[in-house]
Amino acid sequence: MILRRRDRRIFEKRIIPFSGLTGATGSSGAQGLTGATGAKGDTGSIGATGPQGTQGIQGVAGIIGATGLQGATGATGATGVTGATGPGGATGATGPAGPQSSLAVFSDEETPTGAINDANTIFVLAHTPNSAASLMFVVNGQVFTSGGVDFSLTIATVTVNSPPPTGSIIRAWYRYV
Repeated sequence: MILRRRDRRIFEKRIIPFSGLTGATGSSGAQGLTGATGAKGDTGSIGATGPQGTQGIQGVAGIIGATGLQGATGATGATGVTGATGPGGATGATGPAGPQSSLAVFSDEETPTGAINDANTIFVLAHTPNSAASLMFVVNGQVFTSGGVDFSLTIATVTVNSPPPTGSIIRAWYRYV
């Protein structure tokens, strides 16, 4: 704002002191140079140890290595001593009779039952001969003739015509089925 002289007088009459206008602000001066760094101070004392921190997480497992080669098979050890033979088992039950065969079965050198005492003339065979002609009856090595000459046959009973002496050996051979 520019004041005219007249305005100045008005202000002066009233005794209002008039101050002049504020001048424009001057520009800042250039910044001065930074001063030199001061000398390093003394090292302070060591502080108290802080609390222990929390445990960290577990790390990743390492890689598993390859399986090694199998070693060679060792030599076979010596054979141990053979143990004692255990007790024998019980005898099993007799099996069922087999089927009848159409083939002839022979009784060789059978000793018939009956007393050999100079008196007995009847002797019994274990089986019935298949045919009377198949029977060979022997007393003390002598072959007896069948058909009633030396003996007769009825089923499995042999009847001799004369009793063999005490101590005689009697044997019979025949076929049966």
